[in-house]
Amino acid sequence: MNIIKQIEFPNQPLGPSIESRSYKVIGDPGAAFTVTVTNAAGQYYDFEDDSFTATPKTSNIQTISTSGFFIGAINFPAVTENDQYVITIYSQGYYETEFSPAIALKNFSVLKQFINSTLTFSLVSADDNSTYTYPSNYTSTGFSSLSLKKPTTEKISIDWTVSIDATDFIIAKQPDISDFYFTTTKTTKTAGSSSKILELNDVTGLSVGMVVSGTGIASGSTIQEINQGFLNVETGDYVVVKVINDDQSGLKNDIGGTVLISANSTFVEDRTLTFTGFGSGGLQTFNNAEFSISNFAVALSDVTTTTTAAVAAAATVIPVASTSGIKDDVSTITGVGINSDSAMTVTNIASLNLTVRALVAANNEALESGQTLTFKGASREAKITGDLLVKNHGNSNTTITLDLDNILTVS
Repeated sequence: MNIIKQIEFPNQPLGPSIESRSYKVIGDPGAAFTVTVTNAAGQYYDFEDDSFTATPKTSNIQTISTSGFFIGAINFPAVTENDQYVITIYSQGYYETEFSPAIALKNFSVLKQFINSTLTFSLVSADDNSTYTYPSNYTSTGFSSLSLKKPTTEKISIDWTVSIDATDFIIAKQPDISDFYFTTTKTTKTAGSSSKILELNDVTGLSVGMVVSGTGIASGSTIQEINQGFLNVETGDYVVVKVINDDQSGLKNDIGGTVLISANSTFVEDRTLTFTGFGSGGLQTFNNAEFSISNFAVALSDVTTTTTAAVAAAATVIPVASTSGIKDDVSTITGVGINSDSAMTVTNIASLNLTVRALVAANNEALESGQTLTFKGASREAKITGDLLVKNHGNSNTTITLDLDNILTVS
């Protein structure tokens, strides 16, 4: 009897493009076998044209040469969604071949294939009342970290202009990486009444400090502690449930667990909750994506308008063509003839007339009708710039959103 003694399967996950992988069968010369490959949809690999079909297919009978091994190759197709393949070797008893006892139950392998991951950088304001005009998002696509390929990196120079109608922006603070956030959802495994304990069906990707929200969850609640498994009230230990591996090869830890939040809340079983994380650190825990940003800044566009009449040097009221983007007690004026030694701040806006604290003109020079004036400090347009570096695209498509409410105040 010819013995198949060892099988070496490919195990490095595949990327989304066409890729060839070899396998090796070691044993007695003349040992005969066939190979089948099925995908997640239950289709069979056609060894003749390297495609997958619903019709059952197998390789031709292969035999181990006098060298004591056989090397074959499988050409996996490009995919647009994640896939999984089961590669199985069958010994051929008709050709007096069998597996050694050591590998009798190890004649198959599971190979995964992952599409690329895309990070989308967007921005939003909770104050949005349809008066905002948002710029386009920036996206970056690269290898999924699940593919275990060398991470693809990308540099992006962001240049966002956001505008608002009817009201004005002022800068609350300069942005930093923690002003970016992302969200994910989880479902409760059990109900709770005035409880800080959330038993969830899945705790993967969660991290301490994430904000929790949903029906019945106290406002502003955050994650204080995360435990894999569920509390045994008798022992005080968290018991991790075991489930069968995807490839049926054994057991693995269930992804469910227990989260302690900061405030007592009331909720029902199977309730969907939203978890919000911040910055690159939380994102890396969530799905292994990572990014950094430098030269991150927000600036308001200058507001310009013109006088509609001549203004005497000592006047404190300036008639202008438009007051759009000008805010009282914030906007300051500059322009030809304006006294730069004084705090030329608009103190009141009445119709198209601006009242200022100090003399309008320098050197007792009157302002002419139609003269251009520039106003700083408030605006209806803000520009956000920065240099993004995507270091790892993670294992899933994710949107990272800049919270404008952290950096801009709407008046």
